[in-house]
This record gives sequence, C-alpha cells and structure tokens, in this order.
Amino acid sequence: MKKILLITSIFYSLNTFSQCTLNPVYQDSSFGIWPTVDINLPQAIQGQPYLSVIDIKTPTTLIEASGGDSALTSFDTLGQTFYVGDWVVDDFEIVSVTGLPSGISLDCYDPNCIILGNALSCATFSGTTNDPLGIYPIEIAVNVNTHGDIVYYLGPFPITVPVTTDLYSATGAYQYITGYEIEVSNISSNNIKIKTNNNILLSTIGSNKYIVINDPNFLNSSCDLRIYDISGKLIYSKEINSLPANSMFKIDNELNNGVYIFNLVSNNFQSSKKFIISR
Repeated sequence: MKKILLITSIFYSLNTFSQCTLNPVYQDSSFGIWPTVDINLPQAIQGQPYLSVIDIKTPTTLIEASGGDSALTSFDTLGQTFYVGDWVVDDFEIVSVTGLPSGISLDCYDPNCIILGNALSCATFSGTTNDPLGIYPIEIAVNVNTHGDIVYYLGPFPITVPVTTDLYSATGAYQYITGYEIEVSNISSNNIKIKTNNNILLSTIGSNKYIVINDPNFLNSSCDLRIYDISGKLIYSKEINSLPANSMFKIDNELNNGVYIFNLVSNNFQSSKKFIISR
C-alpha cells in the first residue's frame, strides 16, 4: 500500500480548548497554516511569558492535503490500484508534538486537538521557559481520518465497498511535520521583534503607543491588523483599506504590562510579531 502524504496542522495539547480567536480572514482560503515556516514562530525570551497564535484552514479532500500529488493518494489492494484523492477528509488528529522548549505547550481551539476537514481553526503556543539559549526544532505527529468507496470487479460484476480508515492504519506510520521552530533568547526590551525583521515595531510617544509598519509585503494593500493578549484574547483590531509606507497607527486601548502578539494579514501575506510592554 502506498503512503498517503498529508501535510497538516502543527497543533497538539492535552487541554480541551485554547483561548485563541478564529480569524475570519482565512475562512475562504484553501488549505494552509499561518504563519508559514518561512515566517516561523516568534522568539521565546527566557523567564518571560510566551504566546504565539497559529491559524489553520484544513483541507477538504486527500488530494488537497497531499499538495496535489496524485501519486501519493492511491493504494493497491485486491490486485487493483485505487485512487483515493477525492476522498473526504473527516478530521485531523494531532497525536504528539516534540521538541518544544520545556514550559511551553500547544493548546488547540478544537476539543482533543481533532480538527474537522474544511474547517477554520487556531491554536496557541504558550508558557514560560528557562531552557538554554538556542533554536528548538519542532516535530509534530499527525493522523488523519477519511472515508470513501472502492469499486472492484468480481468477473464482470462491479462490487462497491465502503471504506473508513486513517493514515496510521493505512500506512503503519503517522505523518511528521517539520520546519517550525522556536528560538530561545535572553534579549528583552519594550520592542520585541521576530528574528531580524525590523519592519514592524511598537513605539511610545508621550503616554500614547503606536504600531509602526514599514513592510513592503503589505505596501498599498488591504490588511487586517489585530493585537492579542497573553491569553489569546483579541484586544485590538483595525481594517486598513490601503497601507502606505511608514504607516503609524495609534493603539486606542491602554495596554498594561505584559506580552502581546501583533498580527497583520493581507490576501497574500501574514506577519506575526511579539512585543513586551514593561514600565
């Protein structure tokens, strides 16, 4: 039996629910996870609360989940090869996650980290770590449940057999998702930015706080600006019709000391930044 390759969510938790908020920007998207591995996850600062919000839109069928590779969505049995790429994805089951810095866990929006096919979801990485400085690659084991019909011939007579199965039963292994990582750092300031990207920062002018954006990926495009607190609660949002260069947006909310996640989303890009406010 050929392996069915499924590239899927990175969310796993022993908890039932996380407190993240579903992002309607991705409601009509095809299968995807945001931020992507190119953007990756924010840094974790030693001894500081960590929060990263992840958005996901699950695939509808196995061919979508496999990235369009039909060679990975067929299997051999009864002397025939059966194409199963159009089988419906019932749900994803996040089986395990390894490699996270100690003290940081992943909490799913959906109960038991089982996400229905063709559904919008989210999850949060959160906690506090004092692990040594360095980059921690994350590996996630995923199972997927599906069903469909196979039709084989017994002589001239077609016989339809309904099949319900999952990735592990079909292949003997889970799919492992890699590429995401968390970097543990000891650098802490009022303006915390991911990696070396300085295109988005938090600025204080007098008693007022401003988000300053100078990211060419979003220039002159329509965007959705959101800020989440440490619990994943949405505390600020703004729709931007056309983003000019060196944009500055006053945050109307009074932000208390703590960790916040800035999320900027357009049709083609997403950027997530973490910053810490301390006085």
